[in-house]
Amino acid sequence: MKIFQPYKNIIASALNNDSSGILSKSFSESEQSIKMFSVKDYETYKTKLSKPDDLEIMARHMGVNTFSDQKVGQHPDFIHLKGTKEKEYHNIVSVFIDVKGSTNLYKKYDNETIFIITDTIQLLGITLCKIFGGFIHRLQGDGLFVYFGGKEVNKKSAIIQALTATSFFNSFLENDLKHLFEMHNIENIRTRIGIDFGDDSDVLWAMAGIEETSEVTTVSLHTSLAPKMQQYAENNGTVIGKNVIDFGQLEKILYSPIEERRYIYQDQSKGLNYGQYKFEWLKFLKQLNYIVTSNIDGSIEMKPTSPNYLDGLGSAAIKPIAELNRPWLKRS
Repeated sequence: MKIFQPYKNIIASALNNDSSGILSKSFSESEQSIKMFSVKDYETYKTKLSKPDDLEIMARHMGVNTFSDQKVGQHPDFIHLKGTKEKEYHNIVSVFIDVKGSTNLYKKYDNETIFIITDTIQLLGITLCKIFGGFIHRLQGDGLFVYFGGKEVNKKSAIIQALTATSFFNSFLENDLKHLFEMHNIENIRTRIGIDFGDDSDVLWAMAGIEETSEVTTVSLHTSLAPKMQQYAENNGTVIGKNVIDFGQLEKILYSPIEERRYIYQDQSKGLNYGQYKFEWLKFLKQLNYIVTSNIDGSIEMKPTSPNYLDGLGSAAIKPIAELNRPWLKRS
């Protein structure tokens, strides 16, 4: 998708730092050093990376309240628990994003190049989650643990926001990055995502640890299940718990049972068989009012999100949009 082009450009530049000699053997040593995309270069570009405007507008239209000035492990709605023995119950969506495949990069790239690639991917994940109301609770290697929801967010909205952010992230890994890695004949970095929802009576918020080695976190079956669910996800796929379906009021076409292990948690004493499901993130994205699908190749792009976008525009400006939706439109 075009909205991810700045992130894609950085990764493409880093992938050209091929230390195996396949891409660089025709250059002299001095020419190779000039062509290397360094961490210093990355830091310059990184500071200029902005949140995609179209996605921010989309989030506002969805009524998303973002958490600004985030500090990892300090959800603003529960930070008052920091340094106390107090406990509080409140619903939350737990999202575990696991990024796999970076180990394969060591066959061709040095540590600095691998850092550029993996940090850019993680940075996009952080950006997408923050745009759609997520709170970054923890960085876990290349991956993320994120909460969606809070005291000013209703349950269904929190779930839809989590599904939206992670679906865009899946799309980036499955489409934009996949083609880049294929060009360099290396195994693609991929993601697996687990998402579950715990209701008010199921999620305990409290301070874990002591003094400065502490964080405000949750104790809940559903917090624990999100990381377990990602293990059953396909590459660039998402697995969701039954609560996500029920509280998110998802249509049946958007999920199907995980046949390998239909119940991610069972407690016979309580008669509990808690199901996990494959989430059809591409179908979900295509249903959004903000997405346009090409009838030519099935690719997806953002619609112009400004309500006044077409005001005063002539046919020349509208034509690129029409071409995506009307394959019979004649092209000059």
